[in-house]
Amino acid sequence: MARGGVSADWQRTARSLAPSDMIVYAVRLEHPDLAQPARIVNASGDVVADGETFAALRFDLALADDVEGQAPQAELRIANIGRELTQWVDRANAGAAGATAALLEILVDPGRSSRGRGTVEWSTVMDVAACSAGDLVRVRLGYDPMLGQPAVRVRHDPGVSPGLF
Repeated sequence: MARGGVSADWQRTARSLAPSDMIVYAVRLEHPDLAQPARIVNASGDVVADGETFAALRFDLALADDVEGQAPQAELRIANIGRELTQWVDRANAGAAGATAALLEILVDPGRSSRGRGTVEWSTVMDVAACSAGDLVRVRLGYDPMLGQPAVRVRHDPGVSPGLF
């Protein structure tokens, strides 16, 4: 018996049947005033996916909350190693107002090259509501507030338009 009470044959078989590909998560931050987007991937090495190179950089994503009467928001926290993202935030003006963040799920085959090569399997784009840089770059994500506005400006009811009723 090998470690954990599992035989060596079982471990060998499990390793041979396990997929070599892995899922990694990436972010592409874009701003209309900047020529180059910031591309990062939460992996141990850089990843090339669909012709784009994503730099390895640790980040956490707090998923969107679900509060009634409020647009969902998420927070992206990125390790600010090297301070390149601080420069990106500074160049993007006003806390990156007008920026968008594409969240991507990439299937990577680490054996294809020294850099992981993969394909984007899923993505979504959210608006950047606010951005600040310190030890962590904090990016608050949401959707355009226009989506939460009423469809009509004036709702006619007996209180607003008594002559109609």
